[in-house]
Amino acid sequence: MNSTENVSIESTLESKLGRYWLFWSGQKISLLGSEIVQFALTWVLTVIYKDPIILSISMFLIFIPRLIFGPLSGVIADKYDYKKMIVLFDGLQAVATFLLIILIQVGLENLGLYLGFIFIRSTFQTLHGPIVTALSRATIPKSMVNRYQGVNQLFSNIIMMMAPLLGALLLSFADIQQALWVDIITFSIAFGLLIISPLKKNVNNKISSDFSEEEKKKGIIKQFSEGTSILKEIPGLTEIIAISIVSNFLLSPFNTLLPYLINVVHNGTEFDMAAISITMEAAMISGSIIMALKKKWKRKSLIMVGTTILLFIGIAVIALAPKGDIVFLSVVSFLALFFIPIKSTILVTILQKSIPVEKMGRVYALLNMLMSVATPLGFILSGPLADLIGAVNLLVGSSILGIISALVIGYCGKISKIDSLK
Repeated sequence: MNSTENVSIESTLESKLGRYWLFWSGQKISLLGSEIVQFALTWVLTVIYKDPIILSISMFLIFIPRLIFGPLSGVIADKYDYKKMIVLFDGLQAVATFLLIILIQVGLENLGLYLGFIFIRSTFQTLHGPIVTALSRATIPKSMVNRYQGVNQLFSNIIMMMAPLLGALLLSFADIQQALWVDIITFSIAFGLLIISPLKKNVNNKISSDFSEEEKKKGIIKQFSEGTSILKEIPGLTEIIAISIVSNFLLSPFNTLLPYLINVVHNGTEFDMAAISITMEAAMISGSIIMALKKKWKRKSLIMVGTTILLFIGIAVIALAPKGDIVFLSVVSFLALFFIPIKSTILVTILQKSIPVEKMGRVYALLNMLMSVATPLGFILSGPLADLIGAVNLLVGSSILGIISALVIGYCGKISKIDSLK
């Protein structure tokens, strides 16, 4: 290949990437708008109803479309034109938002309307996400994937930190009806940038999956059986998976009831909620940076058990914090959630190092099935239990169970044998 051809290829590549970054910017703006509106919706539901059951249902309705429509989103991303599908699902979300604004305006505002809207938003976001991922994989050269992922993750984290503050600022001078316009405005910006970005679907680049086509065709029971058999072959791996699933289930009350805890228990404002949300996101980023800087970790099993225990101790302290002490809550929230990315990274590292590549799909299928049951079950139970025994008692109780389960699984099983794997 001569130098002229090289220059031509580089110019084409730069032009293609330039168009993609234009589209990417629009998507990030749209994501910011969606997160602002989600914060506003959650806070308004908390303030109006002050009912943990409603928050529980809300979290359930956010998650359940991912379970129902998640597999369909991958098929759509593979089969149809990227741009058209992005416009369709983003546009439908904007239309749903506009209809909600109109219904509120004519006096039809009610709880069912809000909950239905939350479900519809989550459905369109579930269908939209994999298509954007597929488009990036079809556009970004392999040599630039790491750089792209770093930039993409950085800006996503910045958005997740900014959205609560901007949502709180918005609610300080606007009602929910006015706040909903942010979704439509940011969609319009993203739509405009997409239209002027002449990106086309590359049919040779399909969205990747953790499962091979052979794995997808297998029945759920067969996947479960094969995944369980593989786990039994590797001493300590069953215990590692168990700690992850149980801790995620027991974290559901905290994820569900945090707005209720801030507003009802501590008489906090939307700015208090925003401050704690920003602190928690900063903790997650900090933990991720630590994991990125340190290449090797010894005693992975001990780290899994230890970070799980420290996480639940932190949540118990949050639940028992002095009433109205938002600074204390923020500090403890940072210290507690700092351990989540460490725990998650260690889990992924253990899975990748201990499971042969040809068996990875079946194990991930098993893990996803168990998580798909545990997570929504945790969300839907959190509200009624908090209503029955109190939010603070539920958070303390779930934290105690989390600590006990980590200790029992960690020291009564074969978890330490996982450290011997190279």
